Amino acid sequence: MKIITATECILGKNTNFECEIINLKREYGNEYNGKEKYAFITDLPENQIIELYPEAANKYSPYLLLPKAYKDIRNCYIKNELKYRSRHYRYCDVFGYTDGISECFHSEIISETLENIVFLKFKAQKSIHSIEMLPEPQKRRLKKFLFLNKKIIEIASEECVTKAAISASLKLAFRKISKQIDD
Repeated sequence: MKIITATECILGKNTNFECEIINLKREYGNEYNGKEKYAFITDLPENQIIELYPEAANKYSPYLLLPKAYKDIRNCYIKNELKYRSRHYRYCDVFGYTDGISECFHSEIISETLENIVFLKFKAQKSIHSIEMLPEPQKRRLKKFLFLNKKIIEIASEECVTKAAISASLKLAFRKISKQIDD
Protein backbone atom coordinates (compact mmCIF):
# COMPACT_ATOMS: atom_id res chain seq x y z
CA MET A 1 0.00 0.00 0.00
CA LYS A 2 1.39 3.31 -1.08
CA ILE A 3 0.50 6.89 -0.23
CA ILE A 4 1.86 9.64 -2.47
CA THR A 5 1.64 13.38 -2.76
CA ALA A 6 0.26 15.17 -5.78
CA THR A 7 3.76 16.35 -6.76
CA GLU A 8 5.03 12.78 -7.05
CA CYS A 9 2.03 11.80 -9.10
CA ILE A 10 2.37 14.77 -11.47
CA LEU A 11 6.08 14.08 -11.98
CA GLY A 12 5.14 10.53 -13.02
CA LYS A 13 7.02 8.79 -10.23
CA ASN A 14 3.97 6.72 -9.30
CA THR A 15 1.11 5.67 -11.51
CA ASN A 16 -0.17 2.89 -9.25
CA PHE A 17 -1.40 4.44 -6.03
CA GLU A 18 -3.92 3.74 -3.35
CA CYS A 19 -4.12 7.23 -1.91
CA GLU A 20 -3.05 10.65 -3.22
CA ILE A 21 -2.89 13.87 -1.20
CA ILE A 22 -3.45 17.28 -2.80
CA ASN A 23 -3.09 20.76 -1.31
CA LEU A 24 -6.45 22.48 -1.83
CA LYS A 25 -5.05 26.02 -1.51
CA ARG A 26 -2.50 25.29 -4.24
CA GLU A 27 -5.14 23.55 -6.34
CA TYR A 28 -7.84 26.26 -6.16
CA GLY A 29 -5.91 29.36 -5.10
CA ASN A 30 -7.80 32.17 -3.36
CA GLU A 31 -11.12 30.75 -4.55
CA TYR A 32 -11.01 28.04 -1.87
CA ASN A 33 -12.16 29.16 1.60
CA GLY A 34 -12.75 25.85 3.42
CA LYS A 35 -11.21 24.75 6.73
CA GLU A 36 -9.65 21.67 5.14
CA LYS A 37 -6.25 22.38 3.62
CA TYR A 38 -5.70 18.95 2.06
CA ALA A 39 -7.70 16.26 0.29
CA PHE A 40 -7.14 12.51 0.03
CA ILE A 41 -8.00 11.03 -3.37
CA THR A 42 -8.85 7.42 -2.63
CA ASP A 43 -11.62 4.84 -2.62
CA LEU A 44 -10.74 3.83 0.94
CA PRO A 45 -13.13 4.77 3.76
CA GLU A 46 -11.90 7.28 6.36
CA ASN A 47 -11.47 4.74 9.16
CA GLN A 48 -9.22 2.62 6.92
CA ILE A 49 -7.10 5.68 6.02
CA ILE A 50 -6.59 6.37 9.74
CA GLU A 51 -5.59 2.72 10.29
CA LEU A 52 -3.26 2.41 7.29
CA TYR A 53 -1.78 5.92 7.25
CA PRO A 54 -1.92 7.34 10.80
CA GLU A 55 1.00 9.77 10.21
CA ALA A 56 -0.56 11.27 7.07
CA ALA A 57 -4.02 11.41 8.63
CA ASN A 58 -2.70 13.38 11.62
CA LYS A 59 -0.32 15.56 9.58
CA TYR A 60 -2.91 16.60 6.96
CA SER A 61 -5.95 16.78 9.27
CA PRO A 62 -8.56 18.22 8.68
CA TYR A 63 -8.90 16.83 5.16
CA LEU A 64 -11.49 15.98 2.51
CA LEU A 65 -12.05 12.53 1.04
CA LEU A 66 -12.43 12.47 -2.73
CA PRO A 67 -13.10 9.36 -4.86
CA LYS A 68 -10.51 8.10 -7.39
CA ALA A 69 -12.84 9.17 -10.21
CA TYR A 70 -12.05 12.77 -9.18
CA LYS A 71 -8.42 12.17 -10.21
CA ASP A 72 -9.43 11.48 -13.82
CA ILE A 73 -11.62 14.59 -13.92
CA ARG A 74 -8.86 16.66 -12.31
CA ASN A 75 -6.24 15.43 -14.78
CA CYS A 76 -8.56 16.17 -17.71
CA TYR A 77 -9.16 19.69 -16.35
CA ILE A 78 -5.42 20.36 -15.83
CA LYS A 79 -4.62 19.07 -19.33
CA ASN A 80 -7.34 21.27 -20.85
CA GLU A 81 -6.17 24.36 -18.93
CA LEU A 82 -2.58 23.80 -20.07
CA LYS A 83 -3.73 23.40 -23.67
CA TYR A 84 -5.63 26.71 -23.61
CA ARG A 85 -2.84 28.53 -21.76
CA SER A 86 -0.31 27.33 -24.36
CA ARG A 87 -2.62 28.33 -27.19
CA HIS A 88 -3.06 31.75 -25.60
CA TYR A 89 0.72 32.28 -25.35
CA ARG A 90 1.31 31.11 -28.93
CA TYR A 91 -1.50 32.87 -30.76
CA CYS A 92 -2.80 35.72 -28.59
CA ASP A 93 -3.07 39.15 -30.13
CA VAL A 94 -1.15 41.60 -27.97
CA PHE A 95 -3.73 44.34 -28.42
CA GLY A 96 -6.79 42.19 -27.62
CA TYR A 97 -10.10 41.93 -29.37
CA THR A 98 -12.22 44.43 -27.44
CA ASP A 99 -12.98 48.14 -27.31
CA GLY A 100 -12.00 48.78 -30.92
CA ILE A 101 -8.29 48.54 -30.15
CA SER A 102 -7.75 45.91 -32.84
CA GLU A 103 -9.06 48.22 -35.53
CA CYS A 104 -6.48 50.85 -34.57
CA PHE A 105 -3.60 48.47 -35.21
CA HIS A 106 -5.11 46.22 -37.91
CA SER A 107 -6.66 48.35 -40.63
CA GLU A 108 -7.29 45.24 -42.75
CA ILE A 109 -10.19 44.19 -40.49
CA ILE A 110 -12.11 47.44 -40.88
CA SER A 111 -15.01 47.01 -43.24
CA GLU A 112 -15.67 49.81 -45.68
CA THR A 113 -18.94 51.72 -45.59
CA LEU A 114 -21.19 51.59 -48.63
CA GLU A 115 -20.72 55.31 -49.17
CA ASN A 116 -16.93 54.94 -49.16
CA ILE A 117 -17.04 51.98 -51.57
CA VAL A 118 -19.26 53.91 -54.02
CA PHE A 119 -17.02 56.98 -53.76
CA LEU A 120 -13.84 54.97 -54.42
CA LYS A 121 -15.44 53.13 -57.35
CA PHE A 122 -16.61 56.43 -58.84
CA LYS A 123 -13.12 57.90 -58.42
CA ALA A 124 -11.54 54.84 -60.07
CA GLN A 125 -13.92 55.06 -63.06
CA LYS A 126 -13.22 58.76 -63.38
CA SER A 127 -9.45 58.05 -63.30
CA ILE A 128 -9.74 55.41 -66.04
CA HIS A 129 -11.85 57.77 -68.15
CA SER A 130 -9.35 60.62 -67.69
CA ILE A 131 -6.44 58.33 -68.66
CA GLU A 132 -8.29 57.37 -71.85
CA MET A 133 -8.78 61.08 -72.66
CA LEU A 134 -4.99 61.76 -72.64
CA PRO A 135 -3.06 62.14 -75.92
CA GLU A 136 -1.67 58.82 -77.19
CA PRO A 137 2.02 59.34 -76.19
CA GLN A 138 1.08 60.40 -72.64
CA LYS A 139 -1.41 57.55 -72.28
CA ARG A 140 1.15 54.98 -73.51
CA ARG A 141 3.89 56.30 -71.20
CA LEU A 142 1.57 56.49 -68.18
CA LYS A 143 0.37 52.89 -68.66
CA LYS A 144 3.97 51.67 -68.91
CA PHE A 145 4.92 53.61 -65.79
CA LEU A 146 1.89 52.72 -63.63
CA PHE A 147 0.73 49.30 -64.79
CA LEU A 148 3.91 47.69 -66.13
CA ASN A 149 6.09 49.20 -63.36
CA LYS A 150 8.72 50.38 -65.82
CA LYS A 151 11.24 53.02 -64.80
CA ILE A 152 11.51 56.35 -66.60
CA ILE A 153 14.90 55.35 -68.02
CA GLU A 154 13.46 52.13 -69.51
CA ILE A 155 10.55 53.99 -71.13
CA ALA A 156 12.97 56.60 -72.54
CA SER A 157 15.22 53.96 -74.09
CA GLU A 158 12.22 52.08 -75.61
CA GLU A 159 10.84 55.25 -77.20
CA CYS A 160 14.26 56.70 -78.12
CA VAL A 161 13.70 59.97 -76.28
CA THR A 162 15.39 61.64 -73.32
CA LYS A 163 14.63 60.90 -69.71
CA ALA A 164 13.59 64.55 -69.20
CA ALA A 165 11.00 64.28 -72.01
CA ILE A 166 9.40 61.20 -70.39
CA SER A 167 9.45 62.83 -66.96
CA ALA A 168 7.81 66.02 -68.27
CA SER A 169 5.22 63.99 -70.19
CA LEU A 170 4.31 61.98 -67.03
CA LYS A 171 4.07 65.14 -64.90
CA LEU A 172 1.72 66.71 -67.40
CA ALA A 173 -0.38 63.54 -67.58
CA PHE A 174 -0.69 63.39 -63.76
CA ARG A 175 -1.72 67.06 -63.66
CA LYS A 176 -4.43 66.51 -66.30
CA ILE A 177 -5.76 63.43 -64.50
CA SER A 178 -5.85 65.06 -61.07
CA LYS A 179 -7.56 68.15 -62.52
CA GLN A 180 -10.29 65.99 -64.13
CA ILE A 181 -10.76 63.92 -60.96
CA ASP A 182 -11.10 67.02 -58.76
CA ASP A 183 -13.78 68.52 -61.03
